[in-house]
Amino acid sequence: MVVHGAEHFLDRNGFLTCAAATVTAPDGRLLGVLDISGDQRGRHPHTFSLVRAAAQMIENRLFEARHGDALRIRFHPLAEGIGTVAEGVAALSEDGWIVGANQSGLALLGLCPADLGATPIARVLQLRPADLVDWGRRRGIQAMPVAHHTGSRLFVRVEPGRATVRVVVPCVFEAPRDALSLLDSGMRD
Repeated sequence: MVVHGAEHFLDRNGFLTCAAATVTAPDGRLLGVLDISGDQRGRHPHTFSLVRAAAQMIENRLFEARHGDALRIRFHPLAEGIGTVAEGVAALSEDGWIVGANQSGLALLGLCPADLGATPIARVLQLRPADLVDWGRRRGIQAMPVAHHTGSRLFVRVEPGRATVRVVVPCVFEAPRDALSLLDSGMRD
């Protein structure tokens, strides 16, 4: 949303230009709004794009923090779009259900937040979860062309979940030993 100068509801804010974008959680809940405001004389045509890109980067970091252990797919209508802020990202359960997605991912898949956890990937993309895993294992980061159920094409890159290794370090206090008592001097009592 962009509100410039006299477009503000309150007259006293007429000197401002404001650009704002929502920040949503991986489950679709609204978390807040990111806003860039300043003097209207300093208005720049790219401010909204900047604030939207920043909001998307925040959402993507939240997504990674929440779904980093899950199998993830990154997708876009162009192979070159994977890895950009415009890419769609979705997390899949072990049995192939879509359990999380960023806003771009929801839009590209034609889903809404209520569909998360209730939609198998095979319902929106013409492939089986086992094919995704196999592609990811054999082809690594190479993008896979996949047909959307609408007939359009998406390029998909598969990312396995992070391996979580738990390291437990015992906290045992040992009294310092006298180094001389450990020496074998050859003398016997």
